[in-house]
Amino acid sequence: MSESSKRYLITGATGKVGAYVARQLRERGERVRALVHREDERSAKLAEEEWKL
Repeated sequence: MSESSKRYLITGATGKVGAYVARQLRERGERVRALVHREDERSAKLAEEEWKL
């Protein structure tokens, strides 16, 4: 697997630890996918943050 095709799946991405890990990986330029249980304010915020980076 090449470095450019690497992607991280964060489960519980709207929680305290998951959101932190997802944010840190994106700030490093990594490709991140988030798994959330339901669409709510926290998942909307997470999706919105993705476009800011």
